[in-house]
Amino acid sequence: MNDQIRDRQRLRIQLLQDLYDYHFGPEERSFHLPGPKKNVGPLTHKETRLAYDYLHKKGLIDIKDVVGYMHFVITPQGIDLIEDRLLGQHSNQT
Repeated sequence: MNDQIRDRQRLRIQLLQDLYDYHFGPEERSFHLPGPKKNVGPLTHKETRLAYDYLHKKGLIDIKDVVGYMHFVITPQGIDLIEDRLLGQHSNQT
């Protein structure tokens, strides 16, 4: 059970880190994935959906359903959490 919890924590941090990297990358400021209703992509995986839902409920990301695609944006709180982790000030917010 402890390994499963650690795996979930790692998944949430990785998803948040990916959104952080995407946000500050050369492309658009948000990330789009096919919605789970399309039955394709990572959102068809239960743990990934739960992780995104958790990050959203914690206020670390915003999620909008835009014509069958999920639109993800990291929030200022999510940016702060990743930057604190990168600077070595780990937090237990996730």
